[in-house]
Amino acid sequence: MKNLRFVTLLAILIGLILTSCSPVLSLGGVPNLGVTPAPQTASREAQVISVQLQVGSGEHPPVNAIVRGNLSESCAVLGQSQVQYAANTFQIKVLAVSPVDRGCAQAVTPFETTIPLNTAGLPAGTYTVIANGVSAVFNIPPAAATPTTVPTAVPTATPTVAPTPQACTDRAAFIADVSIPDGFVVAPNTPFTKIWRLKNTGSCDWNSNYQVFYMSGANLTKYSAYKIVGSGQRVEPGQSVDISVGMTAPAKIGLYTSFWGLKGRYGEIIPIQGGARGNSFFVKIRVDDGTLQMGKIVDQSIKIDLEQGSGDSCTPGATYLVHAFITADGPLSARYQVSSSTSGQVPAGFFVGTSENDLLTVVNGIVDFDPVLFEQGGTRTITVPLRFVGPYPHPDDITVTLVVAGGSSSSATIYCQ
Repeated sequence: MKNLRFVTLLAILIGLILTSCSPVLSLGGVPNLGVTPAPQTASREAQVISVQLQVGSGEHPPVNAIVRGNLSESCAVLGQSQVQYAANTFQIKVLAVSPVDRGCAQAVTPFETTIPLNTAGLPAGTYTVIANGVSAVFNIPPAAATPTTVPTAVPTATPTVAPTPQACTDRAAFIADVSIPDGFVVAPNTPFTKIWRLKNTGSCDWNSNYQVFYMSGANLTKYSAYKIVGSGQRVEPGQSVDISVGMTAPAKIGLYTSFWGLKGRYGEIIPIQGGARGNSFFVKIRVDDGTLQMGKIVDQSIKIDLEQGSGDSCTPGATYLVHAFITADGPLSARYQVSSSTSGQVPAGFFVGTSENDLLTVVNGIVDFDPVLFEQGGTRTITVPLRFVGPYPHPDDITVTLVVAGGSSSSATIYCQ
């Protein structure tokens, strides 16, 4: 009993000693350790204007995607880009990060970021890169064939070998928008049916294994892919088909564009002549409940800069960077055209398309000024970057012209001394 009483008293004494050595906490119960809370931020997809691919050499060449675009807020910065790969397609999500604990002025700031793509282990073929809806295409060439065995004897008789049938090729051409023309006005939450007409320009029959699928932009459907024809039906080479997809307009007013493409029997993306970005087609609608005030184009200009490292201006080896600036005072979609000419009224050179081998004498496109850009009023400018290359019929006589909305035009000329 005495031992128990002694142990109890000893435990109480030790507890008092430890208590006297402990720090005294404030009334809040948590000491201030000097840690600054992390700022609150929000991420959203940045506006991408162009994607340029740099492809190295070798069996598995290094590939870099050079993504150019605009940040729409003065305090926004680029976040960590996300890359996913599936079915011969690299999907890149370029993020703009801005604080949510304070207001940011609306301002258009151009950006450029280089994103490496992992091509290790990929077979030879064509691959698509899509960054926030803007795409480009590159090729991995086949490796040189190396014989694995050397024949040691010549047969006395040569057997007759039946010819091996050649694999067919999938290609398509965009023909027309059968329903819902660009800029069609739809009430919020209203169903509609978009119909595209495409032609089978390849050598394969299209059957029910072929799909029309959602690629990027506004998601207006319940499912991401649909069969282009029913079971037992087919579209033979040279035939056209009307592809219908049921959609529903979003609840929020604004301008919406949804990009779609075709997949072959093995899930590969089919190239589309005359389609957007060389592999897609789209639906573009304006969701309006009668309160959306549309804007107008208030300014436009075009600028030509010599590309660094390409040589001297006005020489056959020079290349140029062209920037078309389009300014609006409210939400709208506007068509634009960029072309070149010499004093002899012939094209002065070529604009680089989705790949270095895609050379265009005229560039046609659409700029979308989303209503969110004008929530604080004012005007907004969208920049369309292009690359201009030879061969030039007259390297010292180059004029580039921008026409917006089928009306006014602006020109820039390279002056040579």
